[in-house]
Amino acid sequence: MKKTTNIMAIMACVAGISFTACQTKEQKVEKAEENVLDANLELKQAQQDYRNDAERRITENEKNINDLKVRMNDSKDKVDVEYSDRVNRLEKQNKDLNVRLRDYKNDDKNNWEEFKREFNHDMDELGQALKNLGKDNKN
Repeated sequence: MKKTTNIMAIMACVAGISFTACQTKEQKVEKAEENVLDANLELKQAQQDYRNDAERRITENEKNINDLKVRMNDSKDKVDVEYSDRVNRLEKQNKDLNVRLRDYKNDDKNNWEEFKREFNHDMDELGQALKNLGKDNKN
């Protein structure tokens, strides 16, 4: 039984090597081109998924900013100018992030990764600033 399994494994390896060796250069080029196309499609899909997620986060930020503005306007206490300016700056940052995301066009993978890293960093900072501002408003 063990001998039969070993023989079958050897035959599978030989068949695999033979098949690979039998491919013409044209077939290898065609296969490589298919792999590149598949990779490009995967990259485009990943970019679209990322954009959808980023747009969702931007929309959440807009909602949080609007909630802060409503609380400011509904407050019986006088809202200080500094607090109002902070809300307005965060709103501008959120709009700027939306523009950056919308206007990004480069398809180079390395540039995409750099864009994503910087964009995530900026989104995380904005999200944290909104949380902190919301806490300041509740106290």
